[in-house]
Amino acid sequence: MPKRRRPRDPRRELQPEHARPLDPEYFKAACKQALAAAAQPHYLLHERVSPHFILREGGEDIPYLVSDHPLTRMLMILTERYQEQFEHQSAGFRFIALGRVVKHPALAEWVGERTETHTQIHDAVIEVAATAPLNARGEFLIKPFCEALARWAANHPDPPKEGEA
Repeated sequence: MPKRRRPRDPRRELQPEHARPLDPEYFKAACKQALAAAAQPHYLLHERVSPHFILREGGEDIPYLVSDHPLTRMLMILTERYQEQFEHQSAGFRFIALGRVVKHPALAEWVGERTETHTQIHDAVIEVAATAPLNARGEFLIKPFCEALARWAANHPDPPKEGEA
């Protein structure tokens, strides 16, 4: 008879509204690395190894097989960059919420060209996403997010235009 899995301890899992603030510059670098990883297959996920990961939880080994999907690759990079459990969960929540918030009309001036597969966003949006509050559904609270962007703009001079510098 197979072992019954013990239910996960909810105190060990971070909820989106409790996501920890992260260092903005480090988060920006992690996001850029994660986006680059999404564009190419991950070599480990194509190895003839089963399972890909074995997590030890409560004295029990839990095998995981992972499919090679862009979101999986991105989250693997965030997990690699943020070693502590709540930090990589916070980074994952923030990264996924970032994809949703750039579609909000209030951020139109911070978002550049959009195509079917890419959206250009100002670095300030990523930096603010590192510390902005999330709701229980894992979405940024738009009013505090926009206020933080306004504070960022007030504290940072405009970058030099082409030909200046």
